Amino acid sequence: MIALLDIIIFDLEIYSSDHLPILAVCKYQGSIKWPNYEPATNITFLRWDHTPLGQYYVPTRVCLQPILDELNDMLKCVIMLSTSDIDRLYCSVVAALKYLADQCIPQRANNFYKFWWNEELAELKRLAIAYANTWKDAGKPKSGPIFSN
Repeated sequence: MIALLDIIIFDLEIYSSDHLPILAVCKYQGSIKWPNYEPATNITFLRWDHTPLGQYYVPTRVCLQPILDELNDMLKCVIMLSTSDIDRLYCSVVAALKYLADQCIPQRANNFYKFWWNEELAELKRLAIAYANTWKDAGKPKSGPIFSN
């Protein structure tokens, strides 16, 4: 059984999103079985930077509202939710968000735009940025060891 102890809403200035992170503190009595997952070979990433957010917010609310209503109804009747209730609600939220992502958010493979990029190039870029920052911090000298680097 799981008992809800506290709900904390984080309103931190470092978050640029209008969605606030929420932490639910629960007490669980029992054991947890974690499934074995095989690593996926063809992973895609959501391109939030190319998402029309206005077309995402309303359907998200519409899809998640019934799940929230069900949770609120359950919490009116009982203090402790069963593991199966939480699993079912969780799966409903994940399924709704997955459906919405498939409908509204462009997805691309990790190597779609820079298929030739690798770890060596990433390290060289990191070093180039570090050297450029050192050069700028030194006043952008036109000669000397910092300029040579």
